Amino acid sequence: MKSWFEKQTENSVKKIRAELKKQIDYVASAMEDLRESALEFEMKDTIDAETRSAQNIYEKFTEMVDNFDFPEVVTYKTSEDFRKRLEKFLTTLLTQGRRFIPNLGKKYKTRLFVLNRALTRIQRNYQEFEKFLEDKTILLQEVDAASDNISLLIEKVEDREALKRNIKSEKNEAIKIEEDIEALNNSTHDLEDQTVLVELNEINKKLKIVGNKLRVELGGLDKPLRKLTSRVLDGKVVCPPELVELANNIRSNPLDAFWNISNGYEKLTRMLEILKDAAKADKLKLKSSMTNKTIALSDKIINGSMKGIHSELLALKEKRLAIEQKVDELGLKEQISDAYLKLSELYEKKGNAVESLTYYKKHITFKDSVQNITAVQNMAEQEDARRRIELNLAAQRNKNQRNISIGIAIALFLIGLLALGLYRRNRFIRKTKQIIEKEKDRSDNLLLNILPQETADELKENGRVVAKKFESVTVLFTDFKGFTHYSENLDPEKLVETIGFYFTKFDDIMEKYGLEKIKTIGDSYMCAGGLPYPTKDHAPKMVQAAFEIIAFVDETKKNATAEQIHFDIRVGINTGPIVAGVVGSKKFSYDIWGDTVNVASRMESMSEPGKINISKSTYELIKSDFDCEYRGEIEAKNRGKVKMYYVNPLKN
Repeated sequence: MKSWFEKQTENSVKKIRAELKKQIDYVASAMEDLRESALEFEMKDTIDAETRSAQNIYEKFTEMVDNFDFPEVVTYKTSEDFRKRLEKFLTTLLTQGRRFIPNLGKKYKTRLFVLNRALTRIQRNYQEFEKFLEDKTILLQEVDAASDNISLLIEKVEDREALKRNIKSEKNEAIKIEEDIEALNNSTHDLEDQTVLVELNEINKKLKIVGNKLRVELGGLDKPLRKLTSRVLDGKVVCPPELVELANNIRSNPLDAFWNISNGYEKLTRMLEILKDAAKADKLKLKSSMTNKTIALSDKIINGSMKGIHSELLALKEKRLAIEQKVDELGLKEQISDAYLKLSELYEKKGNAVESLTYYKKHITFKDSVQNITAVQNMAEQEDARRRIELNLAAQRNKNQRNISIGIAIALFLIGLLALGLYRRNRFIRKTKQIIEKEKDRSDNLLLNILPQETADELKENGRVVAKKFESVTVLFTDFKGFTHYSENLDPEKLVETIGFYFTKFDDIMEKYGLEKIKTIGDSYMCAGGLPYPTKDHAPKMVQAAFEIIAFVDETKKNATAEQIHFDIRVGINTGPIVAGVVGSKKFSYDIWGDTVNVASRMESMSEPGKINISKSTYELIKSDFDCEYRGEIEAKNRGKVKMYYVNPLKN
């Protein structure tokens, strides 16, 4: 039927699944192109963000392609699962691409073109596969359902045929089992009719009665004997190992215990005397009524109350041993035991659990009747040896417990010392860490006072700063008129205090307008706008800051006391390209260079007190916002003639 179904569905199913497999192969081919293009981004050294991004593209893309699995069997279910995994793959792939590709420069242009082409192809293949799957969904589902139903039908037919074969086989086996059972039953009945086995069964019944009598007589000593054994192991009562063994045997199996006791009762009497003494000394921790009962019952047994039962047991022992010897010679027990075992197995195969269990019990009974005495003797010897070992171990255990107690005390003391040491060490580490973090914050703040944020971060990360060129930066210089004359007559402390007063306010103004202080040279203050982050409004902001500087100096001059020193200030501004970087390896200094800086210095030197002198390049950037006054040209080094303008207050 299975071959018939495959033949009938070959043209319709095979064709549609072949088309589906073809779509999946297109995706596999696109995956391989993607992997090949990603291999081109492998970097030997990752020295900057660009090379790290290229290496990430190589690692991430190749790993994703290598870990993507294609379905081994093409069905609608496996194809739908493949579509979902492919969709998730593309989402992750594009996310990684958006993360790393923008960091790559022009030298990766060719490789990026190949990579983007591979990405476009795999997206197109996914869309085609998704559309194909959507168009063929109903047909594929019907094909899968029909295939599953036929396969299930074939399995059921095969199971039915196998069941018929098993029923026929079991029927034949059941007939054979019935024949074997009938034959074994006839053989077993013949064996059981032997006179010697009848006598043995009668003796076993009498032994069972004697065992019950012993349990009744000795029932009151069960708990005292258990307590005696426990106290011997604890070392509180002294008793030879063979007598402890006898006490355990009397508790567990009185018949076997008295079976091995001779007529003299010597061992039994010694054990009972020890039991009486322990009870009288209250070492067994029994209630008073139980203690009196234990002493009275022990005296009764010592005086011969058990002799009649014991004599009857010994007489049965002699008869049983004689009969068992004859049975062994004839081999009857083994034959019956084996027959019962075989009957048990046959009834089990037949499914008759009750009869199987009955014959198995008979098998065990005959087997034990032959082997019981020997097994008990062997067990007694093993138990005696075990008890001797336990008694020796009890003394060693007490000694070990004392040693363990001492060891635990020492260990706890050492653990306490270790814990205290660890606590102090952790506290020291925390304090040290806090100090280190505090000093790190302090050093970072000091570094930010010297360098711009971006430059400081680059220096901490790479240990050096790469010089950068800025195409449009506005540079400002200030200078105090007559400062040299004043400085000759001032003491150093007063001089530094005066300069610090003015420059501190200048720093606040720079921070207000987002400008960058570069440095101070004597009484000259230099700052720049448009770095380290380029901005479009750096020139207007610099002019506004210059007006606030002049206003502050004028206000200080008006309100100055007789003891305070005041100055007039000149301001010069120029805009143009500069190069910025860090100089020095020990005392870092952020500085700027270029003709723009030189022209700005010339603008300051050609200015007048209370005025803002700007160059032509700055004028072009601010003329729509400020009222400017042309004031002629000056000769500048390497620049020729440079036009100058005074800036008047804001129009708006």
